[in-house]
Amino acid sequence: MEFLRNRLTRAENHYALREPRHLVELRSQQLDELERRAETIVMNSGRLLRGRLDAAAGRLNALSPRRVLERGFAMVTSEDGRNLITSAQPELLGKRVKIDLASGSVGGIISNIIEN
Repeated sequence: MEFLRNRLTRAENHYALREPRHLVELRSQQLDELERRAETIVMNSGRLLRGRLDAAAGRLNALSPRRVLERGFAMVTSEDGRNLITSAQPELLGKRVKIDLASGSVGGIISNIIEN
């Protein structure tokens, strides 16, 4: 019984029960600090992810066929654009082709084959 009486006395004298307003204020301050830390973490994570995304976009852009065209090369496909022509073959003579350039496309007809 004495044990329970001591426990009750300790509970009655506990700071949280004597000054609940202070406890609420303390918890509110802790919550504000946690919120600030969470915002900082989210912002830093966003910057990190944005940096990674920009780096990946840069690598993809460097590999883009359009970048190659901007350096003066052309991409030749069948007239419908479905088949990429990568080598000069005799069966292409007389075929219509589409030539993609850095800015626009032109059409053409293969009139001769020049082998390297």
